[in-house]
Amino acid sequence: MTVSPALAAHVAKLRIKQEESRSPITWVVLTDSTELERWVSHYGVVTPEDFDAASLWETYYDDYKSVHGIRPRWTSWKDRTPAEWRDALDGLAWEWERDRQIFAAQNAVLWGSDEDRSEAERWLREEEDKREADHCLCEEENEDEATRWERILA
Repeated sequence: MTVSPALAAHVAKLRIKQEESRSPITWVVLTDSTELERWVSHYGVVTPEDFDAASLWETYYDDYKSVHGIRPRWTSWKDRTPAEWRDALDGLAWEWERDRQIFAAQNAVLWGSDEDRSEAERWLREEEDKREADHCLCEEENEDEATRWERILA
């Protein structure tokens, strides 16, 4: 599968944006046309929107593993639009941060001073109450995952 002129121009803009940010280009697809062709062929990417969805999905795929310990093999880049993949990544970032906070609080309960331990125990109880309320709300409304994340992130 060949790279369309529109897709080549889109990737060139992404490369320029990356260079302007002065951060190193670590994704070889942005600099190597042979690798871009291989990547496009592998995923069946045709349009710039396809490219964005597939690249965001790759990030989601890896980040999901970091948060949940398993890869979401049941997903495909075609399942969502780029905007929806960005929202899913925001949800994972929220989960990652919440888990980090819970770990820090649990660590304070085990190893902190009396004051830190008391504050951490209070915070953990509040988080557990929030999770129980959220779980009940999800069951009552039978809301889907996207709606749930919209509510949580609001």
